Amino acid sequence: MGYVDFAIERMKKRFGNMVNNPNYATLFEGWGEGNIETWLSGTTNHAWSGGALTILSQYMCGIEPIEPGYKTFQIIPNSGSIKQASATVQSVKGIIKSNFDNSSNSFKLTATIPKASEAIIGIPAEKVSMIKLNNKTIWKKGSEIKNKAIIEYYGIENGHILFRVSEGNYSFEASRNE
Repeated sequence: MGYVDFAIERMKKRFGNMVNNPNYATLFEGWGEGNIETWLSGTTNHAWSGGALTILSQYMCGIEPIEPGYKTFQIIPNSGSIKQASATVQSVKGIIKSNFDNSSNSFKLTATIPKASEAIIGIPAEKVSMIKLNNKTIWKKGSEIKNKAIIEYYGIENGHILFRVSEGNYSFEASRNE
């Protein structure tokens, strides 16, 4: 809903004790408020606690299907103030990867698109002056620069500069103005 930093703080509050518990590698059924006995009142490996993992891969790292079977999907990260994140999704088409590094002067995104699929890649648009794909400029000061790797340029939508690409490995780097 656009409140990335608030969502991360909420996840840390809800799941932090589970993730940081040295005795367990799974997420608990109980929610408890700081009392470990309350946390452990149910099972210690419960599916409903996995919802945050879906949120992180789908919204923070931006991996989301557009067409059934991931024939077409998107990688449109919503990083907020998070500096680095990555996700790997096993789809019926193959492994999809999204990894970003976010700083005040650049946003770097590496993506893996499996065979027989295409992806809409979104780069956060705020303060961006130039975008390179595999070290070649593809966008500068609001205009696309033709590149064979880009199937289509969609412009800026919902705060992201959007490109469509086919199968392969991609490294995007957006330069930001200070």
